[in-house]
Amino acid sequence: MLFYWIWPFLLALVPIAFRIKRLRFALLWIVIAYVVSTICLAIIPPFLMMMKTGTSDPVWIAGHISESLTTSMLLVVFDVPLALLIFWGFKKLKTKAQ
Repeated sequence: MLFYWIWPFLLALVPIAFRIKRLRFALLWIVIAYVVSTICLAIIPPFLMMMKTGTSDPVWIAGHISESLTTSMLLVVFDVPLALLIFWGFKKLKTKAQ
């Protein structure tokens, strides 16, 4: 769960790492990174745990996926605007330094 608290900062680094200058393209990269991470953090781990334990209970898998997706979608309300704010602040700071 610690990864969810670090997530806005990592999302803000994606457009900074690609040296994107426009906020609209930064939003696109932030959303793409968020979707990919949601798939990796919410959908894949229950299936990997199913492979390790050898059980194939669809109710168990659905419960874990729905719990992870609910947490992930609730955090998007805070993470994406915060990532855009961090990106905007970095852009302003960089402009002021030059």
